[in-house]
Amino acid sequence: MDELDTTAAIDSVEAIVDSFYQAISFRTGEQPDWTQLRELFTPGAQHIYARSESTRLIDLETFTTRFREQIETGELNGFSEIDAARQTELFGDVAHVFSIYETRFATGDSMNSARGVNSIQLLKDEGRWWIVTILWNDESQDDPTLAD
Repeated sequence: MDELDTTAAIDSVEAIVDSFYQAISFRTGEQPDWTQLRELFTPGAQHIYARSESTRLIDLETFTTRFREQIETGELNGFSEIDAARQTELFGDVAHVFSIYETRFATGDSMNSARGVNSIQLLKDEGRWWIVTILWNDESQDDPTLAD
C-alpha cells in the first residue's frame, strides 16, 4: 500500500479516519501499515469490540499483536475496510464519528465480507487529531441493524 503522509493524516477528523481505514487495510502478501496505525492513536487508546456474548476491551498493542498473529499464521491473507457512510459530531477539541464500515477479508482460499459500525472518539491535542477509542460492532444475521 502507499505510504501515508502523517501530517495530512492528522490535520482533520475526516483525514485521520480515512487514514485509519487505509492503514489497517492490506493486500494478500502485504501487511497493514503498523507505524501509521501507532501514529494515529493516543497512548492508552482502546479498541472495544462489542459482542452480544462478551465485549472485548483491548489496547492498541494487543490489537496489533493479535492482528499480526492472524496474518503470520495465514488465518488472514488480506483485509480491506472502507467507510461506507459517516456521521461526524464536533465540539471544540472533541469529535465523534459514527462510521458504517464494509470489510472484505481473505481467509484461506475464501473471500468473506462483513459490515458494521465503528464509533470513533477523537481528541485534538497539540494541534493535531488523535483517535482515543474505537468501539465497533459487526452486523449479524440475527440483528441486521444496518438498513440498505
